[in-house]
Amino acid sequence: MTVLIIVIAIIAFLVLAFAAAVIVLPPRETENPTLDDAPIQTAEHSWRLGRNWFRKSQSGLWELYVEGEPFERGLATGKLTKELIRHQEAVFVGEVQKIVTSRIYLTFLKLLVAAMNRRLGKFIGKEYCSEIHGVSLAAPAEYAWIGPRYQRMLNYHAAHDIGHTLQSYHLVGCTAFSVWGSRSADGSLLTGRNFDFYVGDEFSKEKIVNFCSPAKGFRFASVTWGGMIGCPSGMNEHGLAVVVNGAKSEFPNRSATPVSILVREVLQYCRNIQDAFQHIEKRRIFVSESLIVSSAEDKRTVIIEKSRSQTVLFEVAAEQLISTNHFQSKELYHDKSNQKYIAESPSAYRYERVRELLDGYDKISEREIAAVLRDKLGHGNEDIGQGNEKAVDQLLAHHSIIFKPEARIFWVSCGPYTEGAYMAYDLNSIFSQAPIIDETQECCIAELTIPADPFLNSAAHEQFKTYKKYLAAFGSRRLVQGLNHSDDEAFIASNPKMFSVYSALGDHYYKKKEYGIAAKYWETGMSLHCPNLHEFEHMQHGFEKATRKMAKK
Repeated sequence: MTVLIIVIAIIAFLVLAFAAAVIVLPPRETENPTLDDAPIQTAEHSWRLGRNWFRKSQSGLWELYVEGEPFERGLATGKLTKELIRHQEAVFVGEVQKIVTSRIYLTFLKLLVAAMNRRLGKFIGKEYCSEIHGVSLAAPAEYAWIGPRYQRMLNYHAAHDIGHTLQSYHLVGCTAFSVWGSRSADGSLLTGRNFDFYVGDEFSKEKIVNFCSPAKGFRFASVTWGGMIGCPSGMNEHGLAVVVNGAKSEFPNRSATPVSILVREVLQYCRNIQDAFQHIEKRRIFVSESLIVSSAEDKRTVIIEKSRSQTVLFEVAAEQLISTNHFQSKELYHDKSNQKYIAESPSAYRYERVRELLDGYDKISEREIAAVLRDKLGHGNEDIGQGNEKAVDQLLAHHSIIFKPEARIFWVSCGPYTEGAYMAYDLNSIFSQAPIIDETQECCIAELTIPADPFLNSAAHEQFKTYKKYLAAFGSRRLVQGLNHSDDEAFIASNPKMFSVYSALGDHYYKKKEYGIAAKYWETGMSLHCPNLHEFEHMQHGFEKATRKMAKK
């Protein structure tokens, strides 16, 4: 018994020592803003803190303006967006718990991520660590079991990168494209992108259009969410717009610069393609990425492809460029990992669909960009099922955005997904008057609004909502009781060309040990447009198991 107690004590000590070793302390701040100042509410959904403000526009988009030194900016961001930080963390943690159902395994992953990211602050850099520290002071206390609030906020900035490696969970699969010169309706540069980072519908609802005027560097705007200072999509005052698409990557095994922080650095400190390439080349990132850089100064768009070992500038001779989730440069295209990804994922299919759509236009304006971003069909306008990863609009985008860099204008879709109206913002106008904008003024340019997709108020959209409800029920890991054959019919009718309907029905009936019905549904699913090899193999293996079970009877 004494030996057992000693062993338990040693294990407990080692666990505590390990936990202590991976705890990351916040930086010591040299700035000394007043920590006790509270935001003043100026309207129902409008707050002000000094020259900083946060409010909900009539469109439903949240808008944030912050300025000053790093810690000061972070502190203002945290205080103004406190409720959205709480909401976003609750949603994010809830989705992770749905994926990782074991509390023991979740604790293991927590310690693993903490150990891997113990030097994350070094790669994020002092400026942004200070800003994240300021934001973290508003983080909710109820998630202390995950880690200290500063460390949590720091680690969340790497979630997008890790999501790129979890292809089987469909967290990331973005599309971007650009036209200029002869391909553009007025000759100016236009870039559109869907940011398909999916952590559930709730995660995407409260998006923030962030306008930042830092004490050092250039002013910029980005689309983000509560607690996030990184930039998945953004444009600066010099008309440099940057978005990021994930490429095939192995799971990261050490700390590096989160790509959203890298994009933030480029927006804040670069003004053209050469600046951006030199800056990106210096950084080490978690996973492989394609950074799509559109420059008003250069009047064109390039892709900076970055693997763990190489940084390559990819340019095209034509005045049109497309990026999905695979590398295109001669240096990285033939990489084994990239070729495997092209063969097994929907990236190449989606690329060809974008090209097909763009080729259908003689000249392209921002409205045509929006139409392409909202396209839900397959090659040749084939119905491949609503929400298919092969489509440009997968009905899951966190946000959709269009840039017109030379005019310093950008459009953000209100949601859901790409379906809501695209609201226009003029960077020059906003930054010229930002500190004095009050709650009575709308920041959007009403006359430039791109109307909502008619799909939003259609029967097809109602059917899609029905499909998602049934997908959650039939696709549950546990057998859901009370579902019957009339539910099968309603599920199929909601999205008849979507492979996942039949995959989920196969799973459901296999759990019920009705192997003949399961095999029939999986066989149907395999005959449809299945975007990923692993999803096809799931149905194939299920069909084979069900067939063997039937043969034994």
